[in-house]
Amino acid sequence: MRFVDSHPSATVFHTREWLACLSRTYGYDVAGIVRTASSGEISSALPLCTVKSWLTGTRTISVPFADHCEPLGWSPADMATVRAELESLRERTGSKYVELRPIATDLLAPQPENELIPSASYRYHTLDLDKDVDTLFARLHVSCIQRKIRRAEASNLNYETGRSDEMLRRFYSLMVKTRRRHGLFPQPLAWFCNLASVFGEKLVIHLASKGQQPVAALITIQHQDKLVYKYGASDDSQHALGGMPFLFWRAILHGKSVGAKQFDLGRTDPEGVGLSTFKERLGAQSRNLNYYRFPITPEKSFLPSHARRVMTLATQLPDSVCSIAGRMLYRHAG
Repeated sequence: MRFVDSHPSATVFHTREWLACLSRTYGYDVAGIVRTASSGEISSALPLCTVKSWLTGTRTISVPFADHCEPLGWSPADMATVRAELESLRERTGSKYVELRPIATDLLAPQPENELIPSASYRYHTLDLDKDVDTLFARLHVSCIQRKIRRAEASNLNYETGRSDEMLRRFYSLMVKTRRRHGLFPQPLAWFCNLASVFGEKLVIHLASKGQQPVAALITIQHQDKLVYKYGASDDSQHALGGMPFLFWRAILHGKSVGAKQFDLGRTDPEGVGLSTFKERLGAQSRNLNYYRFPITPEKSFLPSHARRVMTLATQLPDSVCSIAGRMLYRHAG
């Protein structure tokens, strides 16, 4: 879509590639609200997906598994009209709610006529890459980041990038272990394979290994001048080697090499104080990120209690079975 490709606020989460992966992997119905100019060109857009689930209910979200998805080209004054369109879509799809995930703090500010109230809050971290390499390194926390990068280099960690099937396999083995460590089941391998296929060279797997053993990995995806960090995984028995700080520094250098001006480090849960601190020690700035939902439901969690019990149980299984459970269940978490 030319509009998304050229809009300055667009991210990977607006792209046809991201939406295609959601549809291809999870079978979500993809839709959107658009406004056109007199020339016929799109002037505003809001992508949406409907998640139909017997486990978590039917919801319409902009968009699943995205840290954020800014309504493009809309002003706060437009949102009452958008709200009416969303209500119509909610009724047609049978969704129990619609959820929006904007970055702008004022676009969906609570207004009685809109009935859009924040339903969840996070911290959102971005790193300005429009600086020289020496300045970016100097902004890294001396003992917690710089020292660990030097330790990783002294330990002769091997760094490689790519998106081959073999690299995906090694990344995914770390992802399964990491998700289980945090009490979560993993995304299906097909999701990552589809991302690598549709984004092509815009997606990069960054992998650190000690000999033949992978110790840490992360995935970045580029759109325009923004580099997005979306997934990271590590072997906790090898954390002393400094693999993750080493990889993030290499990802920063990669971003510089491809002309990125911003490194989007994504959202952090309010409980994730350690992760938030780590991102800030990379030199990132943070701000509030609110999600909005209507109609407001009394349930605070995105998942019903029975769904949380099923998904928690899945993380107690062996890695191979946990992967199968993720393939079967993850679409319900969208």
